[in-house]
Amino acid sequence: MIKRDNKGFTLVEMLIAMAIFAIATTIIYNTYRLYAKNYSAQQNIVDMQQNARATLELMARELKKTNRITAIDCTANNSSITFASIEDAGMVSGAAPTTLTDNSKSWEANQWQRNTGTKDTVLIIGGKGSETDTGTSTGGNSSTTLNKTGAGWTVNQWTNYTVLITGGTGVGQTRTIGSNTATQLTVSTNWTTTPDNTSTYKIQQIRDISSNNATQLTLSGNWGVTLDSTPNNTSLYLIRGTRGFSRDAADNEIDYRMSGSDGATQVYAGNITGLTLQGFDSNGASIACNSALIRRLDITLTARTEDINPNTNAVDTYTVSTSVMF
Repeated sequence: MIKRDNKGFTLVEMLIAMAIFAIATTIIYNTYRLYAKNYSAQQNIVDMQQNARATLELMARELKKTNRITAIDCTANNSSITFASIEDAGMVSGAAPTTLTDNSKSWEANQWQRNTGTKDTVLIIGGKGSETDTGTSTGGNSSTTLNKTGAGWTVNQWTNYTVLITGGTGVGQTRTIGSNTATQLTVSTNWTTTPDNTSTYKIQQIRDISSNNATQLTLSGNWGVTLDSTPNNTSLYLIRGTRGFSRDAADNEIDYRMSGSDGATQVYAGNITGLTLQGFDSNGASIACNSALIRRLDITLTARTEDINPNTNAVDTYTVSTSVMF
């Protein structure tokens, strides 16, 4: 006779039920584990993609404020770029040899003062003091000179102006002009790399900002031409900061470099395995990174997940690109 418990189940039936319950529990547990594993892997991919896109958006947004690229390295997967970004602009209300006043402003005290690294600068872009000259050196330069045969400059017309090497040998260098003849500039500090007959240049009136109050900038040196605030000749200016991006290959991170009172450098994004910058001219042809003719810059980021995908036992990767026009 089969013995039943007080609920009418035989021992065999109870064992079968327990086995079915154990199997069902195992299936549910394994299904949950698989779901959790897939969810975790998918979340890591989503986080990586969001991180890469946010980094790319920041780079594009900052580069759109570029007034001038000062240095660029287009090494595949390990590029870097430094540029002068437009931070503020206005019209001159008054000026002295070493100051610029704009009564429409309400800057914080020493907002534009830079104690370390590259200083913020003020550039005159219109009206009195905005005179410029561009060209290609004819070569024969020394460690303190830049020659342009047939330039026809007025003697010392560029004193205290700034000459920028915009392309070719010595690109990216900036020097204050101490004096000039009709065909030669003499700079106040030796060139790090002496320009040659491939070097293009631009002369402008630019000054480092030493300090500021609510409405006035105090500069590192005298203006070459004192600014004007009279109607029809009012000087217009830009305040330029320094920004930059580079990849820290050792840590798979993007460093976002900003000029600041503390010379700030911050890590904007991690797990970036590649940063590539490629320049193009106005016709869409790829050109050398240090060319003054860059009109489009393509940015390509490659990112990876922080954790290994448990389904593949490898990290997942993601590549995203955008273009910035200048």
